[in-house]
Amino acid sequence: MARAISTFLRIYSPLGTWPEVRFQDTYAGRPVEWESKEWEYLPMQVDGFVTGGHGIASLSVEVPAVGMASDAIEGAHRRGLLLEVRQYEWDSLLGSDAPQAGQALIALHLGEVERLREPRPTRLVAVIGSALAPQGAQVPPRVLTSELIGSPLVI
Repeated sequence: MARAISTFLRIYSPLGTWPEVRFQDTYAGRPVEWESKEWEYLPMQVDGFVTGGHGIASLSVEVPAVGMASDAIEGAHRRGLLLEVRQYEWDSLLGSDAPQAGQALIALHLGEVERLREPRPTRLVAVIGSALAPQGAQVPPRVLTSELIGSPLVI
């Protein structure tokens, strides 16, 4: 078995008010269908699932700082949207032109973008905190906007 790892990044939308964005880093040249959804190609590097001081995991995702990718990640940071990063392991000898059935999920991380960095003008790094972080786990630090709570009642 020749092992390969593919990474899938999803930015969730609250109640459909912001378009859900989905990226993958393995199948270049065209969008692919996975889990009944279309995933766009985006070269990215996940810098590891790092354990924090209290055993809370966070990670950083580095993407090109251009176009839809940087707009989507910066928008998720401003709006406090959830990001999900999944990594799958699969046998590359069976083909690498589309996602295969039977991929093994080896890592899953869900959280909000804590901060953004630009180490180089062409790259954007998003540091994603854990959804289970001790600070704000019960009442997450959010800005109450009409996107999150709806429009006020007008009489």
